Amino acid sequence: MFEWGEVEGVDFYRLSLTREDGLPVWEETVRSTSIRYPESMSPLEAMSYRWEVLAERDGEMAGQQAANFTVKPDPSLREVEGDDKGSLLIHAARFENAGYYAEAAALYARVRGEESDARIGRRLAWLYWNAGLIAAANEELDRLQ
Repeated sequence: MFEWGEVEGVDFYRLSLTREDGLPVWEETVRSTSIRYPESMSPLEAMSYRWEVLAERDGEMAGQQAANFTVKPDPSLREVEGDDKGSLLIHAARFENAGYYAEAAALYARVRGEESDARIGRRLAWLYWNAGLIAAANEELDRLQ
């Protein structure tokens, strides 16, 4: 799942994903601030990638965000088992300890839901920051105030 902060008044967002060697993998244009990597595409190989989202308004760039991530297959980090907060937190800690910061953040966000828990909010901000999702980290910090 790719997610980014909203830019007011834009027409659409253009997301591009490239491999560490610069070869393009996928590009999509959307109106929302998130999109899933298509299941119809080949799974990402174990390597580093860069994703970038450009916000466009009236044919001009109105905002940009980019981040790098590495696919590091780990068979012990399969699908999350259980949907209760305890199971989600245990699995989030496993992801975090393995260096999968964006995945850990997604689970912490599910635990938090709409509640305002400063401990989880600070953890989310840290995870977003370490995943290269600076705008999301800043939004989380703003939410804490």
